[in-house]
Amino acid sequence: MTDVSPPPDLKADFTALPITAISLSETQIAEAIQQSESLPEAWQWRGYLHGLALTALESWLAERSYLGVRVRPFLGTTYLPFCDASYLLVGEWRVAVLVSGLADAEVAIPRAALEIAGFVPHCFVKVDVLEELAQVEIQGGLRWDVAVQLLPSLIPQPDWTYRISPQAFASANELLLWLRCLETVPQPELQSHTSTALTESLLTEKLDQVRSGAEFWQLFTWQEAASILRNADWLRWCSEYWQHKPAQDSIVPVTEPAQPINVGAWLQHRLDDAARQFSWILMPPLATALRSTDPVIVAVIGELQRQGMDIPTSAGGAYRDLTLGLSQLRLYSIVWPVEPNLPNTEWTLLVVVGAKPETTLEQTVKLLVSDTEKVLADPMLTPTEEDTCIYAQVVGEFEEQFWVTLSAADSRSPAATLRLSPFKFASNKNS
Repeated sequence: MTDVSPPPDLKADFTALPITAISLSETQIAEAIQQSESLPEAWQWRGYLHGLALTALESWLAERSYLGVRVRPFLGTTYLPFCDASYLLVGEWRVAVLVSGLADAEVAIPRAALEIAGFVPHCFVKVDVLEELAQVEIQGGLRWDVAVQLLPSLIPQPDWTYRISPQAFASANELLLWLRCLETVPQPELQSHTSTALTESLLTEKLDQVRSGAEFWQLFTWQEAASILRNADWLRWCSEYWQHKPAQDSIVPVTEPAQPINVGAWLQHRLDDAARQFSWILMPPLATALRSTDPVIVAVIGELQRQGMDIPTSAGGAYRDLTLGLSQLRLYSIVWPVEPNLPNTEWTLLVVVGAKPETTLEQTVKLLVSDTEKVLADPMLTPTEEDTCIYAQVVGEFEEQFWVTLSAADSRSPAATLRLSPFKFASNKNS
């Protein structure tokens, strides 16, 4: 009797396949550059990396022609600033490509790819783009049903992503096995959500700030971003806006170092090194400040107190003068703990911006205050208004930081933007 051995295990056959990096041709690189030009300038580099990842994945699958499946792009790049993934159809499998780096400790998965119909794939593919070597490496895959099981333990990030360990991804060989032999993963109906009201003027204002260098996730809430992704007309409008609206000439945005300024030290009438570096000047105690000859701070504090704002006399403050575009500005920051007698409480930041004393406002000035998740306040002051300043008040936990961004522009000169070092509150004298 002839001994007939069982056929080799299918998965073992796939494991034996060598997985190598894909080398990119000059034509593929040129096409990726051209495709990325349809995106906002701040996202063109990311779009370029996605273009390289897609063309490399197509080549990688084509080299394994025994798959016998059709590979074609799915979706365009219009959505990319709101959903950082690119898509392919491989047979019946809808594949979301995630671009990451070899040294990344976690893989970022867009919230849209787990929560919004039309952007949910059957599986994710982790791709490392080695742009300087003109190579792309396919690292592995993650099925959507597995990702959903992990979702309850994941925390939504401010940049509209979930972070997951690379160890959650199966090998590239297993990815090939899914695409070749398995049926697509069944997907339940996603819950419907109430859309956030959006207007063309609101979108225009926020997209203009994107042109000035702000991040999308700092300007749009996740609910607003999700509403745009669910509405093809809004998504198309955004794409046409940033592709065809003539961009106003702009000065390269200036961003100060990320080292935070400890405004808690102002309560002890001292400045830390970060504050001294940018020429902050301590204000006198509040009672003295109200007798100051500085009309801006006198007017603002007086008006806020008339509106019922309780600014304690123990509050600390500082100011700095700066030039932004054609405007000579003075920026005031006043801080105080909400409950000064409690060890761990909230703190208040009051930011006031106006023309420098003995000068007039030359341009429209915008003040934007944000935390790590969203914009908290964004008042605007024009030279034609009777108001002499704008202000914003925010409250946060002791460990929270706030960022202040100023922009100035008009029809006569380029737009100018300044993002200040973040403010933190630490009352410890050694902080």
